Amino acid sequence: MQRTLWMLLAGLLWLATGFADTVKLRDGTVLDGTITGEDNSTLTMEVEFAGGSIRQTRAVPKTDILEVKRLTAAERKQLQMEKDYHAALKHELDPARSLPPALYDQVISNTFLRYLTDYPDSPHAAEITARLREWQAERDRVAGGETKYAGQWRPAAEVTALVEKDNGQQWLQTARQLLAQGKLEQALPYLRGVANLPTQPEMASEARALMTQAFEQALSAAERQINDLQKSADAARKRVERARQAVAAASANASAPKAGRPTKDKTGEKYQALGSDTTALAAAQIASTKARAELLNAERELLLQEDQLAAARQKAAQLRVHARQTGIALAPPAETGTVVAAAPAVGPAPPAALPPESQNLLDQLGGIVRWLVNHWLWLLGALLIAGWLISHAMR
Repeated sequence: MQRTLWMLLAGLLWLATGFADTVKLRDGTVLDGTITGEDNSTLTMEVEFAGGSIRQTRAVPKTDILEVKRLTAAERKQLQMEKDYHAALKHELDPARSLPPALYDQVISNTFLRYLTDYPDSPHAAEITARLREWQAERDRVAGGETKYAGQWRPAAEVTALVEKDNGQQWLQTARQLLAQGKLEQALPYLRGVANLPTQPEMASEARALMTQAFEQALSAAERQINDLQKSADAARKRVERARQAVAAASANASAPKAGRPTKDKTGEKYQALGSDTTALAAAQIASTKARAELLNAERELLLQEDQLAAARQKAAQLRVHARQTGIALAPPAETGTVVAAAPAVGPAPPAALPPESQNLLDQLGGIVRWLVNHWLWLLGALLIAGWLISHAMR
């Protein structure tokens, strides 16, 4: 290996100093590489740096060029032969592991045999031939049923078991780490891989046990979530029922006929004066509106709880399907005996119908209440001024 590195380094240095098109610019810069194109105004070349390990295509204006030195055909062929030689040296056998037969054949045919065909008189022919024989010998051993593993040649079946053991240990470790983080979906491919190793029955059994445990834990957590959400949904359903009762009571109270005391005007005609009864009617209307708002909030909360409960049940069902597809038998779901009512429609319960005269009176009172709420500060000031004037007038 060390000898090969030295040969590569020496060859690259030789290539950089001996075989390349050279372009010298008027500013003193010298470009070494391969001229790839030229027109009336520009010369294009592949410039090489760091002994040819770095290449860059560069277009050079001819007005900047002082001198051009081009390789001859023989020199260019010599350059290509050296490049192919150093490319062939990069193909080395792995001292620890063997390769698939197809890869041996590819390197032998496309690299070593091609080099010897293209350059039969190369000074490196003997070295390339020796490298060819090494690859052919190792390819023949692999074709004969042997495999190189950890630097030793063994029967292929034995190496298969060793490889599966190493892979299985690594996959189990990765799966345990993922399960400890709660990442069941990410851990399953590793566990399935171990469970399907034909030469490692003990590891396969351990992987299946881990999968069963992981599915059971995930399903147990999902069922606990379902129970908690079921309790929350039941509580929300009770709040909705209480809110509906409150709306019905408030609506009935607001619809009860209430009127002021009978009074006569100056002409002797009777009319209903607004008094404490109408104030009670306004309070009843406010209570009804508040009850409807509370019912709306309760129904929205119930819908949210029902949606979360449905999602949790779907997740638990998917876990069971996934476990069954993986070959894991889980215990059947427990019968809770809880009947889940259908989610109510969003929106408050319809109000009880009001008599026309009560509805008109309520509309008037609602307008008065809204005006008082919007102008209470001015009204308070007016009352204070009136009280002050009355107190001074009575002195």
